Amino acid sequence: MEQAITAWASIPSTDLRLDHAVNTAIDPNGGQDGHHSVFLDAEPGPPYARLWSDWDERSSRFLLVECDISIGSGYADPDLTHRTLESVRDALVGPLVHEVGHCIGLGHGPKLEMTRAGSGAPHDPVMSGGRWSFEETGLLPDDATGASLLRPANDWLRTTGEIAGSVELEGEPLFAARIWALPEGNNALERAVSVFVNERGRFQIEGLEPQGYALWASPPYFHRASYRDVDDSVHGGLVRVGAGTSTEVALFPQPGRQARPRPSE
Repeated sequence: MEQAITAWASIPSTDLRLDHAVNTAIDPNGGQDGHHSVFLDAEPGPPYARLWSDWDERSSRFLLVECDISIGSGYADPDLTHRTLESVRDALVGPLVHEVGHCIGLGHGPKLEMTRAGSGAPHDPVMSGGRWSFEETGLLPDDATGASLLRPANDWLRTTGEIAGSVELEGEPLFAARIWALPEGNNALERAVSVFVNERGRFQIEGLEPQGYALWASPPYFHRASYRDVDDSVHGGLVRVGAGTSTEVALFPQPGRQARPRPSE
């Protein structure tokens, strides 16, 4: 747990202050009790976070008031997993980092959804719904940018810019399309910052360092039957981002992808 909270609290562009302590008096089955808790579940299974929010009249939005993280019993009993206690603990760090991300207010981000063959394939951000490995990559820039936008360090936002715009498919908003801003240079996929497109077909990628970015739009990965033939779209030329600026772009994915049916179809 210490490694998990340190991963988030050590991001230099955030103003996060996280700590932990042992409190055996907390009832893990008590539901919302005013304590952010981490406890062992009686059932085996992966960790998951339970969140509670209250409506805040001042800000006119729901604010996170409590987060509990449940850890499956298999992580406490190596005999259930046929692994050493040390290996079980190592395997738990990454999932805890992911769940702590939920506790600070982050949801699931886009995943790359690409064929993974070999160790050289890029990883998804830890907070994505895809395949990630905190042990190999640590938090990626996409994770760090999300946390920094929630809890920015002093003056950090002034040093960044944003790309905003629209995504349409045959004149209609392409809701939940995935947008990546890929920075110039090597390893762009692992350094990318991503967002989903909203119901109105709009997106806004904030917290970008001043430089050039390639902009890539990919169709939603749920309701796949509806978008199976939609091709990816890349904005022509680099989009230049400056500190304190917002650059507007439009993307127009088109049908044309030749998708192979699944073996069961």
